[in-house]
Amino acid sequence: MNWKLILPVFIFIFVVALGIFYVWYNRPNDEVVKKDFLAKNPTFEVKSLYVGEGNSDFAEYHINYKKPNDEKVYEFITTYQKCDDNEWRIDCHTK
Repeated sequence: MNWKLILPVFIFIFVVALGIFYVWYNRPNDEVVKKDFLAKNPTFEVKSLYVGEGNSDFAEYHINYKKPNDEKVYEFITTYQKCDDNEWRIDCHTK
């Protein structure tokens, strides 16, 4: 085996994996996003949610939901910000 070639490839893969984990770990918890959405819309049913655009300071969430007595699936997009206290909120000026 050619260790001079394998070691840099291994290090590269490790660094990329670490970066992906960091970005994934530093996002708002999906359950918090769902809870926040349902607090304002208690009769809606959340079908799915996922992160669209984002980085370590903001995350754009796409929430797919149904209204009562309606089979159509709607989409709501909201942005969460990482505030100075390291908590994720829609608005950093409110708690």
